[in-house]
Amino acid sequence: MNAGAAARAPLALVVDDDPVLRTLGAEALSAIGFTIREAETGETALALSAARTPDLVLLDIQLPGKDGLEICELLRARPEMAEVPILIVTGRTDADTIDRTFQVGATDFIQKPLDWQLVQHRVRFLMRANSAFHDLETTLSDLHQSQRELSAARQLARIGTWELDPQSGEMIWSLELQQLTGSSADADSPAVWQDFCALVPQEDRSSLEKAVGDAIAARRPSTLE
Repeated sequence: MNAGAAARAPLALVVDDDPVLRTLGAEALSAIGFTIREAETGETALALSAARTPDLVLLDIQLPGKDGLEICELLRARPEMAEVPILIVTGRTDADTIDRTFQVGATDFIQKPLDWQLVQHRVRFLMRANSAFHDLETTLSDLHQSQRELSAARQLARIGTWELDPQSGEMIWSLELQQLTGSSADADSPAVWQDFCALVPQEDRSSLEKAVGDAIAARRPSTLE
């Protein structure tokens, strides 16, 4: 749901020129916790969504003036509407109509005649999926921020990291380690174990090789200073 939605009931925008279907849709969504705004034309829907971004749009495909597919495309063009679930209601299920439905950015469609209990289930699923997507985006954003902060801390502390493939002897060096050693080892031209050992003073190499060998044999972390 949109930012701030947790402090209020989610808002559903029900768009249909048939007042009976619009009322039934409003009642079905109200029953599962939505507050409702209704629009009988696409132009009204555009104005209402501009005044307050809905958390869900239930949009009939047949409307006076611009049809539901045109309205869906216009809604999706707005940045704040880019991820809002839009459920198209249609009596046409030919391949061209369905293809066009998804081309204009609809999240899903539901076929007339409407089973309002099915609509409720579909909406619950869409909202859960949308919430999970936002949670994932937040997690990834937090992870990227943590990685940036860790990278900055490593640069300040002059700490580099590496990974070793014990079978091939190839290594992956962190950017910090590359900067510390003046190397350009990367996935295209990976370093090898011998390259790393060559950077270690001769008197410390045997201790390093033993620590790495023990860690590989025991399959557990090893610490060496």
